[in-house]
Amino acid sequence: MDEYIEQLLAEMTDNRTLKTVVQNILDEPIPEAVKKRLLKPLLPAPIPPTRKRKLEKRKLVLQEFDPLHDKTNPKLGVKPIELISLVTNQNIAEPPQYVLLQEVDAGALRDYGADLSVGHHLEADALAFLNAMTPNTTAVIEKELNRLGGLKFTLVLTVVLQKLLSSAGDTAESDRITTIAYFRSNSAPVLNPSEIIQKLAESRAKIMESLEAFTNEGSGWHLKRCEDLLLGIVRYKPFRGRSYIKTPAYVPPRTVINVKNQDNRCFEWAILSALFPVAHGEHPDRPASYQTERGVLNFTGISFPVKVTDITKFERQNPRLSVSVFGWKSGLYPLHVSKQEGQAIDLLLIIDNEDPGKTHYVWIKDLTRMLFKNSNCKMRKHPCRRCLHVFSSEALLETHKNDCQGIGEKPQRTVMPENGKNILKFTNHHKQMRVPFIIYADFESLKIPVE
Repeated sequence: MDEYIEQLLAEMTDNRTLKTVVQNILDEPIPEAVKKRLLKPLLPAPIPPTRKRKLEKRKLVLQEFDPLHDKTNPKLGVKPIELISLVTNQNIAEPPQYVLLQEVDAGALRDYGADLSVGHHLEADALAFLNAMTPNTTAVIEKELNRLGGLKFTLVLTVVLQKLLSSAGDTAESDRITTIAYFRSNSAPVLNPSEIIQKLAESRAKIMESLEAFTNEGSGWHLKRCEDLLLGIVRYKPFRGRSYIKTPAYVPPRTVINVKNQDNRCFEWAILSALFPVAHGEHPDRPASYQTERGVLNFTGISFPVKVTDITKFERQNPRLSVSVFGWKSGLYPLHVSKQEGQAIDLLLIIDNEDPGKTHYVWIKDLTRMLFKNSNCKMRKHPCRRCLHVFSSEALLETHKNDCQGIGEKPQRTVMPENGKNILKFTNHHKQMRVPFIIYADFESLKIPVE
């Protein structure tokens, strides 16, 4: 660069200052050789788009009913029940309050939790804890029942159990091991507030029975403290028989009597059609054929349309009847099988394809024909209403009932495997391991007659 300036000064004929020379140099274009040595200018980085704060908005919406939402971190493995103490001021002298933990399907399923703080006077007695929580549990179930109309609830008691590592009598804390156990009640349906107290008593009894069976059978575990009580609630819509539905095509002909009622008393009309059968030519499908027999049945305390769960109550009020209800899904399956001895009446609960919430009771006048519509056997068959197996004689059926009723309280339907899928084979050959030795032992016996 200095040589370049000196060359310019030598070429100048008039006297010029250095400032003027430098100004002229800056105004001249940059030589191509110099341009190649210059670095390219850095382009400005693009401005990132503005983030939409969807997550923050969602948290603000959920915060109205779920105070634990913004405190729960799934990545850390923290359960919402463990954070109740962060948002509630718990008095150790009073039972804890329920807090909403999660909500699914627009409120169709909700989970509540009540956490016991350390040092609470109820933590060492599970029965006292469950009894003390009864008022709070009843209040939550009543509120949800008014909102849902029908529900099922489940109670889960979380406890800490401990036991000694050895029986040497040393009670040092280092020789104890602890574990967390969960004891669950059965799912209990509730359709009106008068059932809540009884259902809660049954749930408490189930939990205490499971806890006592776990600790009293020589396991060595005993209760250290109760941690929390979870209450799960889900919407429940039981089957109800309503107004007339046309007999579906899948029902075999001449197997049911479908009364064309215009009210919600199809259960009553189906029972009357079974008790007072009408000949085919006298219109057995008309309600007018049974008007004179109305009032024979006792429906005290039973609302219409009749739910499947109310049939047991109907049988208690009508002790000479034994009512069983079946549904249809690729064949018959039992919904309710009567345990009462009496005149057997079989009903089919059909569902409207256009409106699945609409159901209708019809009387099954020939259960065997419905089960074996394509059979050519002319002998009388005797079906079992619990498993829907058919026997050739009444004696065989009575012998089978003792075994079938011992399988469980709920009815069932046995489904046989299809051809080609009815052979069980070992297929996990890749999991086999070679062993160095194999011993095959063959024991012989000498049978000596006993005198």
